[in-house]
Amino acid sequence: MDVDHLKAPFDVHQHKPHMFLEYVRIATQLCRHGLASGEPARFLSRKKYDVGLTSDYDFCGYILFHQAGIKTVASFTATNLFAHQAFSLGLPSPPSCVTGNFDKSSGSPRPDLFERTVRLLKSARFTFVERPEFEELGNGLIREFFGKGFPSTGELLRNSDLVFVNTNEIIEKPRPLSHKVKYIGGIALRKPKPLPDHLGILLSNTTKNVIFSFGTQVPTEKIPLHIRKSLVKAFVQFPDVTFFWNYKMQGDEGDMFANAYNVKLMEWLPQTDLLNDPRVVGFISHMGLNSFLEASTAGVPIVAIPLFADQTHNAHNAAYRGTTVIVKPEQLTTESMKRALEKILYDPRYMENAKLISQMMKGKPEMGREKFVEWIEFAAANKGLHRLLNLPGNDIGVLEYYCIDCMLLLLFAFFAALMFIWKITSKFVRIVRKEDISQGKLKTN
Repeated sequence: MDVDHLKAPFDVHQHKPHMFLEYVRIATQLCRHGLASGEPARFLSRKKYDVGLTSDYDFCGYILFHQAGIKTVASFTATNLFAHQAFSLGLPSPPSCVTGNFDKSSGSPRPDLFERTVRLLKSARFTFVERPEFEELGNGLIREFFGKGFPSTGELLRNSDLVFVNTNEIIEKPRPLSHKVKYIGGIALRKPKPLPDHLGILLSNTTKNVIFSFGTQVPTEKIPLHIRKSLVKAFVQFPDVTFFWNYKMQGDEGDMFANAYNVKLMEWLPQTDLLNDPRVVGFISHMGLNSFLEASTAGVPIVAIPLFADQTHNAHNAAYRGTTVIVKPEQLTTESMKRALEKILYDPRYMENAKLISQMMKGKPEMGREKFVEWIEFAAANKGLHRLLNLPGNDIGVLEYYCIDCMLLLLFAFFAALMFIWKITSKFVRIVRKEDISQGKLKTN
């Protein structure tokens, strides 16, 4: 699989729009291997299962569950709701106000004409190119192993009973939803633990502390040296702030940290524990969804440097809520980082908004873990739940869904009416002219 976005995350030219389909093609090969071996089917046939739970990033789980006769199927994603799920659910997704979670546009709720046009073209590409290829990859496997009589990929996806999404209503941009969609963001967050003594002492050395981590997918060696140097130059301009950087020495630093007394390098950070310490007042993050959830729950303002996948989407959601300043990776310099840090550290509105979001995250009814368990149990006890929860439009084609056939009919009727009026008018004009000519001849005679 082409994973250049992981090899060089700061090279924006490596981030390809068809990255997801590349993943699905690889997943299809793995699924073919599993179906050919028969081992997954044998495993599922050993016991009777009430519910099948599968990822929505590909279709293999749906095929296996139907083969095994599992009637109730729920799905999940580690990200927020993405375009293929919305399509399968039959959700309205107007590009003027709904963006995909892998979209790198501005994320503005009121985009200008140019951005709306770009979004429309992306939406058309997804509907008429990407989605058909996605379904055909699954249908090819179905034809190869099961032949006729087995439901299509689209039908299997449409008839899932529940869809669990790893986000939270408080931090996710509102969009049209189905009763089948359940937000369970934060289900994997653990409770913070007391910090080790040495970290507690370091936190007390200054009045403000900032955590800096890009997670496991972007280790230190993936951050170009010139960017690391720019960041250190920005950090040393805040002597009253200690920066805890999840950093592994690379051997190319030279004297980069010689005067950076307020930068603490640590190969591992207890991120959850640190974010929930009141002495931590900022977080520099790539905006992976779990990091976004952790910081939002803890009430810590963020400097977001989104790199790939859903990170730009998450960053825009956070910025819209007034908790976050975005620095694009291609614009990451000492000066841009300094300006972003000044905002979250010295503009009280960012901390106030972060604390408000935290309060709502912690006090929201229906917490993720309880919601997940209760709905899984409910679906297991009530077979065929999808028949009640499916939206009416989730099984019709694009022409019908968007009433394109109706618009074409109305357009035809409009032009037919114009043609009729034009012909009647033309005939009337010819008659009048003939009468005028006849009267003129009579007068001449």
